[in-house]
Amino acid sequence: MNFRPVNRMILIDVKSTDEEDSSTVLLPEGFKPAEQYGFGKVQLIAKDCKIDLSEGDEIIFENSMLQTVCVADEEVNLLLENYVLAITNGEGE
Repeated sequence: MNFRPVNRMILIDVKSTDEEDSSTVLLPEGFKPAEQYGFGKVQLIAKDCKIDLSEGDEIIFENSMLQTVCVADEEVNLLLENYVLAITNGEGE
């Protein structure tokens, strides 16, 4: 698919944080509370982004600001640059 984000948007690959938590409250099977923050890896960056971000960077963002769009039967995750909370490159920079 030929896809390029514009208007300060960032295309990210969202990392799953599937962890089994034991709970003392009975919840429906498969229920997962919404996480406030998400983690992802930057795939593409709009040319007009002003933050110092590179493809391959790992970021923390607020989940409620993530936009998931279906393009050509494929889901893409877009995030406005303002909602990047931190860059976490995991290599101890």
